[in-house]
Amino acid sequence: MIKPRISEVLAGMKAHRPGVCNVCGMFTIFLAINPTPQSVRNTMHCLFCGSTSRKRHVAKVVLREIGETDGCFSKSPSWGD
Repeated sequence: MIKPRISEVLAGMKAHRPGVCNVCGMFTIFLAINPTPQSVRNTMHCLFCGSTSRKRHVAKVVLREIGETDGCFSKSPSWGD
């Protein structure tokens, strides 16, 4: 992830959302970087790993397809084998 400028982070302050990232497993604040009403979903970055909403959705689908019930790549025992 390209490090955003403070002004970009502050511009999206109202759109930031708390949650748990299913890529890194951290409780995080999803930062809206330069959001527009049409693209808020594409601008939500995990504070820790930088994953975007699209990447997290792909991770969710992959985890569901391989039968992981934990819902997070970093906690999956089969990850990295």
